[in-house]
Amino acid sequence: MLRILFLLCLSLGAAQFPNAQPTAEQQRQVDAMFADWNRHGSPGGSLAIVSKGEMVMKQGYGWADLEHQIPNMPHTVFYAGSVSKQFVAMCVLLLEEQGRISLDDELRKYLPELPDYGTPITIRHAVHHLSGLRDYLTLWQIGGRDYLDRLNKQAVLEMIFRQRALNFAPGTAYSYSNSGYILLAEIVERVSGQSLRQFARQHIFEPLGMSSSFFNDNTYGLIPNRAFGYRRGAGGGFENLLMRFDLVGSGGLYTTVEDLAKWDRNFYENRLGKKSPQLIEKLLTEGRFSNGQPCGYAGALVPGQYRGLRTFSHTGSLGGYRAAFVRFPEQQLSIILLGNAAEFAPEQKAYAIADVLLAGQLQDRKSPDQTAETNPQAKPLPVLSAQELPSAAGRYYSEELDAFFTISLKNNELHLRPGNLSAIPLRDLASDPSFSLEWERGGKKKEITGMVLSIGGMKNFRMLKQN
Repeated sequence: MLRILFLLCLSLGAAQFPNAQPTAEQQRQVDAMFADWNRHGSPGGSLAIVSKGEMVMKQGYGWADLEHQIPNMPHTVFYAGSVSKQFVAMCVLLLEEQGRISLDDELRKYLPELPDYGTPITIRHAVHHLSGLRDYLTLWQIGGRDYLDRLNKQAVLEMIFRQRALNFAPGTAYSYSNSGYILLAEIVERVSGQSLRQFARQHIFEPLGMSSSFFNDNTYGLIPNRAFGYRRGAGGGFENLLMRFDLVGSGGLYTTVEDLAKWDRNFYENRLGKKSPQLIEKLLTEGRFSNGQPCGYAGALVPGQYRGLRTFSHTGSLGGYRAAFVRFPEQQLSIILLGNAAEFAPEQKAYAIADVLLAGQLQDRKSPDQTAETNPQAKPLPVLSAQELPSAAGRYYSEELDAFFTISLKNNELHLRPGNLSAIPLRDLASDPSFSLEWERGGKKKEITGMVLSIGGMKNFRMLKQN
C-alpha cells in the first residue's frame, strides 16, 4: 500500500511539468549559457537534463583535455567531489536494509579507535553532519599538507582518531564534516568485507547500469575518457590543476552525466537492494537535531526550495573539478552538471537552466530587501601590544596533527606558516568569519605559551609553543 501511495504521489507530481522535451528555443538559451566555455582552448563541462526519467538534453562544452584537444562529451568522466556522498549514504542504507548495521549504532561499535568523547556519536549523526567531528581536510591543510596530493588513508584515519575534542556535542549543531563520511566509508568496508569501490559497484553501479562510475581508490589507475582539471593562469589562459587525491568517502566518485541520469531515475522507481521505495524515502529524509528540529541535510542531499518549487541538491568541488546535481522532484526534472575548470559555476548554471525550463511555474523572485541575509561577521584578532608581538613569534606544535606551525613577525605583522607551506598573514585568515584565535599565556610574566585556533570545520584546536 505504501509503495502504491509513493508512486501515485510521484505520478501526480510529474503531471505538473508541461514540456518533457525542451523546445528548440529553450535548448538555444541553455547552450548560450555555456558560450564562454564552449570555445577553442577552454575547459568546460557536460550537461544532462532529465525529465520523467529520460534524458531530454545532453551536451558537452569545451575541452576535456587541452593538451590533446579532446572535447567534453556526455560520456566524459569527471571527478564529482561531494556529490559522491549520496552514494556513500546509500551504501550505509543498503547495509541497514541487509540487517548488518543500524543508523543508531555508535561509530565506536565499528571504529573502536575513535576516542570516547563522553557522548555517543551515531552513524545517523555522521550521515547528517551532526557528529561534531573536526573536518579532516581542514586539519590536513592547517597541518601544512596539500590535500590535492595523495593522502595516505591510514594516516588520515589516525589523524581523525587523535582528535581530543569535538566541535560540539553530537546532535546539538550542524557542521559539514568530511571526516564523518570518511568514517562511514570505513564502516562500509569493515562490515561488508569489501572496499567501498567494490561494494558500490556490486550494489549500486551495476544494478543501475552506471558502467562509467566508480570510487577511485587508486591514484595510479587509468581512467578512460577522463576530463582533466584546470584553472585560469596568471596570463589569462588555463593551466593544469593536478591532483592525486584518491581517498573515498567524502568524495572519490568518478562519473558521467549520463550515469548520473540513471541514478536520478532510481529516485522514482527504486531498483536497488530489496527494491523498496522506503530505501529512497530514507535517503531523502532530513536529519534532526537532538531537540527534534530539522537540520537541513538528508542523506547527502540538501532539501530546499527554489522560487516556490521543492528541490533536492548537492554540489561538489576539488581541484579543477566542479559538480552540481539539482532535482525538482514534483516536476521530475533534474539538471546535472560536471565541469573541469575551477572557475566553472555549475550550481548557478543549473538554476539558470531551471528558470528557462520551468518558466510559468516559478514564483517571482523576492525583492532584495526580502532576501537579504545577515552575513556572519569576521572576529577581530586579539590585540597585542608592540612589545608583545615578538613574544608571539616562534614554533608551535600540535600533537593531534603531529605537525609544526611557525608564527613569524614581518613589518610588525604576524604571519602563520603551516608546515612547509607559504606563510599567511593572520589578518588574511581573520577575514574568514569561521576563523578565531586565542593566545594562551603562562608563567609569572604571562608570556604566550600557545594558541587555540578555529577555522572552517575545525574548532578550538590547541597548539603549544616550542620556543
